Amino acid sequence: MRHVLLALLALGCGGGSASVTTATPVDIPPTLTVAPEHAIELQEVVLDAPGEGAPATLRFRPVVGQRQTVRMGMQIEVAIAIGDAPHQASRAPLISFDTETRVTEVAADGTFRVESRVVALNVDGDPNDPTVRTYQEQMAPLMRLEGWTVLDPRGRVLGLELTVPDDLPPQMAQTVEGVRDAMRQLLPPLPEEPVAAGARWHWEAPMSSNGLSFVQQTSYELRERDAEAFSLAVQLQQTAEPQPLPSPAPGVTTELLAMRSEGRGVTRLHHDGRAGGAELELRTAIRARTSQGENAVEMETLLRVVTITAPQ
Repeated sequence: MRHVLLALLALGCGGGSASVTTATPVDIPPTLTVAPEHAIELQEVVLDAPGEGAPATLRFRPVVGQRQTVRMGMQIEVAIAIGDAPHQASRAPLISFDTETRVTEVAADGTFRVESRVVALNVDGDPNDPTVRTYQEQMAPLMRLEGWTVLDPRGRVLGLELTVPDDLPPQMAQTVEGVRDAMRQLLPPLPEEPVAAGARWHWEAPMSSNGLSFVQQTSYELRERDAEAFSLAVQLQQTAEPQPLPSPAPGVTTELLAMRSEGRGVTRLHHDGRAGGAELELRTAIRARTSQGENAVEMETLLRVVTITAPQ
């Protein structure tokens, strides 16, 4: 789920002959700064292969006032095994939500600010079904979340803020953290170097979500590029070392034994930062041990999440 972006200053620093008309002055800041409490450490992007053919620099070039609404559908399948029992599988109803993004500032160096908010939410199924109703109630607070992200022309996040209502239920903490994670990865970070079709690059960083620390590596391959947009193949890996996890109840301890996620998909992005569509499948395997007094039980969770994103 990566949407809108960047900056083009070409309209401010022309190279043509002088005109007898005087343009209306536009106050374009040299760069966009982020307060320390909102700053995000820049991702280090490593170019693995430059591709074949004539290379060109990839940069996002949005304009102030640019808007887009993107719909993301999410299908979740879970299989859980406790102790020696076989896995019990379940599938959540299809969840989709529309996010509106708007570019509010673009600086001379190409840094830009994007404001985001959820404008629609839908859970497929009979609204009288208890499962569907539960998901609707759990997801409804997303409609009250909004925030902003500042990025550089390579799509790297410089800072962000998510506004959370004071009366948001405590059980929504995981959902809010998931939204923050999505904002941290609003766009795929692009390499500094010029690239051609077949180019490959990656970034790797330690991350934390819902009390779990892990390492994520995301790799990209430039499939094709034209004057309007470019397409990327995406591969993702997440791994975590054994570690204690937040306690689900007083007197209960939970320890992560192993976690590994693998994902792959494709995404298409316009050079102005608008989303052209994306599909990603992520599979995660988690083993954990829960203990209470002298009793302990191991649990394995297999999670499959498919997300499909499309502009509206």
